[in-house]
Amino acid sequence: MRKLATIQKVKQILEIKDSDFIELIRFEDIGWQCVAKKNEFSIGDLGVYFEVDSFLPLSNQNFEFLHKTSYRKMFTGEEGYRLRTIKMRGSLSQGLFLPLVSFPELTNSNVLEDVTEKLNVIKWEREPSISMSGDIIADYPSHTPKSNQPRIQNCMEYFELYKDVEFERTMKLEGVSTSYHVNNGEVGASSHNTSYARNERFSPWVHFETLGLEKILLDLKRNITIQGEYMGPKLQGNIENLLEKDFFTYNIWDIDKYDWLSAPERYSLIGEINQNIAGDKKLSHVPILDKCIKIFSVVDNIEDLLKMAEGPSISAKLREGDVYKSLEKINGEYIQFKVISNKYLLKEKD
Repeated sequence: MRKLATIQKVKQILEIKDSDFIELIRFEDIGWQCVAKKNEFSIGDLGVYFEVDSFLPLSNQNFEFLHKTSYRKMFTGEEGYRLRTIKMRGSLSQGLFLPLVSFPELTNSNVLEDVTEKLNVIKWEREPSISMSGDIIADYPSHTPKSNQPRIQNCMEYFELYKDVEFERTMKLEGVSTSYHVNNGEVGASSHNTSYARNERFSPWVHFETLGLEKILLDLKRNITIQGEYMGPKLQGNIENLLEKDFFTYNIWDIDKYDWLSAPERYSLIGEINQNIAGDKKLSHVPILDKCIKIFSVVDNIEDLLKMAEGPSISAKLREGDVYKSLEKINGEYIQFKVISNKYLLKEKD
């Protein structure tokens, strides 16, 4: 579960030009920043930080001041306050930071403690696209972990830990997270949270069958899950203006080994699959920006890393951001994280 609300310590307070009422807060252990009331905090103070995409409960009076600007009703019917990236007096504000004393129930909390559940904070979710409707048959399959890379702002230690580590850098695409799996002869398709029956009401199945992937994957005699972004008309605003739906692979999971394929292994397997697909249409991969980059030797601060994520996408002028995956395992696992473009976030709609 994503840590949407955590206890943080103030590291830096910056003046905002031409403002007598607000100032900019930066934190000791994370790379986020947000605007707060002037003189509400001092260096070293503790508070509760709520990340962007938090959906705050109406029942908590601490959030009532957000009603005019942030009140939303989610497609599930829940009402609350949605936090997003905004600019105030020219300063980027990401999330919300409130004094710890405003939350008596958190009196004994420690720095970095996750208080998301204690404060009944949930993640803001968009309404699923019509094209992604279908007949639900089960939850997301337990044999494969969900792809959920942390944001770099929550991994500031990486700048020191991984200076010599080589990473793959790919585009972060704006689509619907979708998975295809083959497990002991069973073939399935899922969205981020749900498995769907095999019919045309769940449009990724149509794409799966068009490419003839079932026979190809079964013939591989490997239990795998292919994860990617399903994109195109009527999906997440179709910012790439794709004329037809497509699936862009970003991860492959080996079910038997319970491990991700490395980037070279992923490229090789997709190549093998595409050799067996008849016709010109192939299984796509997310665009690769760098096959090998020691990113934390190239940049040593979060500002420059965020600027690198502000480039164009497939056909859009501004992409969602970048995703990094280490080429080799570090302490037994691949290091993965995402860098979301602040320019993109500022243009994002509900």
